[in-house]
Amino acid sequence: MTEKSPTRSLQETIVETAIISATFLAMAGLVVMTSAGGLYGGQLAWEIAVGAGELLFNELGWVMSTYITVLLGFYAVSIGGQILGDQDSADATRRVMGFVAELMAAATVCLLAFIAAYCWQEPSRWAVFIVLIPAVSIILFLALHLGTFLVVKWDFQIIHAARAKEQAEEGLAGLLNRSTKNFWVVLIVNLVVIAGVAFAVILPLEPMDWTSTVQIVLFYLAIPSVLLAADILALHSAWTSSDRIERAAIGVVMPTFAYVIVALLFFLPATTLGMPLHMNVSLAILIVGTVVTSFWPFRLSHKWFVNWSMRGAVANLAYRSLEKSRVQANAKYRKLCAARAEPEPGIDTTRIHRLLHAWKVPADNS
Repeated sequence: MTEKSPTRSLQETIVETAIISATFLAMAGLVVMTSAGGLYGGQLAWEIAVGAGELLFNELGWVMSTYITVLLGFYAVSIGGQILGDQDSADATRRVMGFVAELMAAATVCLLAFIAAYCWQEPSRWAVFIVLIPAVSIILFLALHLGTFLVVKWDFQIIHAARAKEQAEEGLAGLLNRSTKNFWVVLIVNLVVIAGVAFAVILPLEPMDWTSTVQIVLFYLAIPSVLLAADILALHSAWTSSDRIERAAIGVVMPTFAYVIVALLFFLPATTLGMPLHMNVSLAILIVGTVVTSFWPFRLSHKWFVNWSMRGAVANLAYRSLEKSRVQANAKYRKLCAARAEPEPGIDTTRIHRLLHAWKVPADNS
């Protein structure tokens, strides 16, 4: 390898792989729950998961050997500089291999979860599961190190850092109206109020013992917790992300997906089972409450609502994140510009200046 390839920190790769793995697990869980008929098919869902785990258990031999062999090949090629073509082509190939490696790691985590369910049902298989852990560790090790190559080229890093600083400053200017309260206090207050109002609707009309009361209270806390988690991610992404695809995926698709799933898992079975009106009203309160506290616009709100709404609390979180991003982007931009002043062999500084000029970013020679 004649030139150093750009890399990112292992921590960034771990976070990204964890997000992809969580997405895979959520999708697998959704498929299992949907196949079992929704929330009311819990036992059937467990049996489906165990069956999937048994199927994967029987295919472990070729799956694990293929994954490890491919990742070792990727690793050897990336580290050893055996990729044909110029430096740009080699870096692009490493980025592709890094992304494929992260997908393979996420699939392995999903495979491990299903096999764990199978081994839980069949304790005699635990010995194989324990032996499987080192093999999974090898896959994760190789995949995470390959994922560090999933980064843009040196010259575009400078442009990206400059743009990130500019976007962070623009975002900070748009978040002057935000909550002054502690985020976790606001979250707990919202959960208690939303669940409390919904529970109050059914309390006089639904006879319950202590066990049923505790179960329903936990259930009424769980639904807004899931919905608010999706809303928090959506709002935070909308205010802090500079990527349009990410803003669309997290800011629009995720909350929509969450609300649709809640509606399918609760309202459709409720209609089929003929649940009383007050139960449906209480479930509707849970959904409407989360929508109001998360998306009611600031311009129509009093200061106390801004302070105690989830929208205001997330705005405060986003403000702090943007401030941190601005400082980091500024430091990274200066560091990259300093490195540009004493370039490594093979880095085209003329091209960098030309690109910066095209983006109207002033060259910092300090």
